[in-house]
Amino acid sequence: MISYERWREAQSAEREYWLQQKKKKGGRNASFWNLYILKPFMNLLAPHEKRVIVDVGCGPAGLINFIDGQEKVGVEPLANHYRRYFGISPKVQMIKAIGENLPLKNEVADVAICIDVVNHVKSPEKVLTEVKRILHRHGLFIFQVNLSTLTSEVWHRLMRAYDIYHPHRFTSRIAERMLRLVGFQCIKIVYEHYMTFNTRHLLDRIGFIFSEPLFAKGVRILARRAD
Repeated sequence: MISYERWREAQSAEREYWLQQKKKKGGRNASFWNLYILKPFMNLLAPHEKRVIVDVGCGPAGLINFIDGQEKVGVEPLANHYRRYFGISPKVQMIKAIGENLPLKNEVADVAICIDVVNHVKSPEKVLTEVKRILHRHGLFIFQVNLSTLTSEVWHRLMRAYDIYHPHRFTSRIAERMLRLVGFQCIKIVYEHYMTFNTRHLLDRIGFIFSEPLFAKGVRILARRAD
């Protein structure tokens, strides 16, 4: 667990990041989410009009805006800021709260989402424990973290960079272990790479194997409750 001051620093940086994205008219859209996030899990995430979806740390342009569901809830400590400066979808109920203390009942979510969030929070383990609590026993959890790999560590040291956004840094093994320790079972694991999509596609075709990739910048895991 990090200090409250360090957490506030990361939250402030996140707020400024999205304001800059708005000025650049950038950020994540439906094409981004469908290609990079949902595509590997499409066969397991069949459309279901009646499902309840909870996105923990949804931000102003989270996956919850682009995935079908009867009831969609976004939990975000910066909710008031995002309502003021961004056009939040009226289909999403955004709640101002932290992931360590979700104001939701037990087993309410059919799908839980937590993408690039636990790097920013005060206690990653508490957030994952709360996600497990609100997730239905047969529900699915889409989880992603930024990775600390040899490549990224060398880059940060060379640039003498201070990663203000990410108080917590993980390897994929640590991320998987965290999930298992709080009671999740990993179903499918996909890596996100620094390389371009075309380069990755070429390496896939010639049989290059990605396991714990040297050039991975993130890991995406589809999980379910183990109990």
